[in-house]
Amino acid sequence: MKISNKNNSRRKNGQGTTYFDKNKFKYVKQITYEDVDGLKKRKTFYGDSPDECDEKEQIFTKRLEKLRAVPKDKREVTLIDLLTEYNDNRFKSNLIRESTYFRHKKTIETISEETVFANKPLIEVQKYELKNYLGKLPRKSKSMINKIWDQLKLGYDLAVDAEIITNNPLRSKAINKPKSTKPVKDVRAFEPEEQEVLVEILENYSTPENRENYVNQLLIQLYTGMRVGEVNALTESDIDLENNVIHVNKTVSRGVDDAPIVCNTKTSSGIREIPIFDDVRPILEDAIKNKPVTKEGFLFYNTKMNIPFLATNSYAFLKRICEKNGIEYHGQHMLRHTFATNAVNNGVEPQVLKEWMGHSSINITMDTYYNVQKDVMENEIRKMNNN
Repeated sequence: MKISNKNNSRRKNGQGTTYFDKNKFKYVKQITYEDVDGLKKRKTFYGDSPDECDEKEQIFTKRLEKLRAVPKDKREVTLIDLLTEYNDNRFKSNLIRESTYFRHKKTIETISEETVFANKPLIEVQKYELKNYLGKLPRKSKSMINKIWDQLKLGYDLAVDAEIITNNPLRSKAINKPKSTKPVKDVRAFEPEEQEVLVEILENYSTPENRENYVNQLLIQLYTGMRVGEVNALTESDIDLENNVIHVNKTVSRGVDDAPIVCNTKTSSGIREIPIFDDVRPILEDAIKNKPVTKEGFLFYNTKMNIPFLATNSYAFLKRICEKNGIEYHGQHMLRHTFATNAVNNGVEPQVLKEWMGHSSINITMDTYYNVQKDVMENEIRKMNNN
């Protein structure tokens, strides 16, 4: 259809009127439509051509039709609303552990803070907004990407179930989970000579005045393979010196506003009994003897702030010790990794080690923690050379 270049020269075009506004150097299309409540309203579209105005009208009309199909009480529902309600309800129904609840809550908060679309009514969200956010995720760690992806996919599944949208874009072949560009962390065990130096330093460490002492926490991790949160949650009643057993049944995690909370272990496999090995017995006895005064009987507690210790407390201490003494440092998980590696190298059966570590499968135990140390490797080489 030919459109005059004269200002305000109008032509009927389908449902509306299109004209060229030479003051704005744009084509303008005006339509009258009924909103979702049946009220008559006017809408204006701008474009570089009549066809562009028509395309914008079609997009608007399709969105309006989708909005009309959504129940009135769900038209303002956001992705964050759905995820928050779902997470809260599962926790109230005792379907997820407290630690899982707060872990999901933290991920939902991250999505909320990093996006605009997740806080918009879902019916108004455009696919490009989701794609743009996913395009920024590769700079995050693999673990964080997995958490965000799982929550987004869940949120859109909930939206489909609620009949807010007809399909989940994250279940189509057009959108794939991003891959992290961050290098995989080199988690390894301390070499035997490194472990020997570290233990000597810790056993002879003199705590400066008005500073916390993390020595026993670190040594317990090294000699039992316990996670740092599990060590920080230990109480005197968890230590059965008579029967030679440590009862692991809780952990310290981050809750609301990153405040430490004592909650159930990460998984049901985390609830377990660990033998009190000869190396760790005197450390546990010392921890019981010098435990702070708390009604719960915690072996370790931040009495200055009246809160349990978080992993970051002893994490920073261990890092300083290693860097000061020339020990290669790859994170606090090295203590747990060293215990598991020593156990494997000393012939502990995988099924037994799995129970000690609190893993849900032997594959996790072997794939994650089996790390042949140099002296074991050299010994095996000698065997082959002597043949």
